[in-house]
Amino acid sequence: MANPLSDPFEHSRRKYPKSDVLITSMVRQWQDVAAELRRHPPVQIPPMIQAQTELCIAMCATPTTISRKFGGEYQNSRSEPGMAWLTPEKLFVEESRSDGPIEFLHLQLPSTRFERLAEVFGGAPILASALGYIPGIRDPLIHQIGVQILGEIKLQTAGGRVLIESLSLSLTARLVQAYATTEGKGPNLVVTPHGLDDVRLARVLDYMSTNLEEDIGIEDMASIACLSAFHFARMFRVSMGVPPHRYLSSLRFDRARTLLAQTNTSLAEIALATCFSSQGNFTRAFRAATGITPGQYRRMAR
Repeated sequence: MANPLSDPFEHSRRKYPKSDVLITSMVRQWQDVAAELRRHPPVQIPPMIQAQTELCIAMCATPTTISRKFGGEYQNSRSEPGMAWLTPEKLFVEESRSDGPIEFLHLQLPSTRFERLAEVFGGAPILASALGYIPGIRDPLIHQIGVQILGEIKLQTAGGRVLIESLSLSLTARLVQAYATTEGKGPNLVVTPHGLDDVRLARVLDYMSTNLEEDIGIEDMASIACLSAFHFARMFRVSMGVPPHRYLSSLRFDRARTLLAQTNTSLAEIALATCFSSQGNFTRAFRAATGITPGQYRRMAR
């Protein structure tokens, strides 16, 4: 059996044994965030140590009272769509319960996500345990990130890995900046409003175009630019007008269109060449991007 301290999905199975998993990122095999949409009945969760930092975002409109006990005191809050509950890793939660059914998007972040933010916050060490145990967070940015992550689970995109890594960095930075203790967050966030210089940008663009069939991530591209992933993502967007995942996705769809129009390469092979996990995911993403299926595009191009 998997170790719940290292496997976020096993931890969730133990923590929420009576809930139904509607959607899970397990099939995507992401390393930077574990995401599950769960439907919970009225439930009481027994005492448990939180394995990884967890953010629970309410995704339905049915008002439900959420009660959590920590340090001998109860936190009571009434759910609203988009509202979030934060639990830092290694925290011992004495009790959690809800008085009605609710759908939560559960996001779990490994401690390595926080450690990589050290450079962003001026080199100070960032500990996930410095986050507060906070109920009923109303934060539009957190809700927006959650919706984007959920969307990538539902419909895989050509730049999905880069998108998820960028979102997990943004989410981690937001949690540290807004919800960590004064001692835990370190100096203020270092902002980089300027873009990449021409030499770095040319190296990154060349790397992206020559590695379209490889499962490259934000860290890979950032290393080419000799920057942290957090700074790289923002500087790339300033330079190109779009985030890295969207630019990479456009390159892969250009490659797919070329293969469809000029070769007899099978759809399954084109899906692999553009880093989709299956032909079905490729077809759905291609239709979403172009309005037609790959087969229809091939017939029209011929």
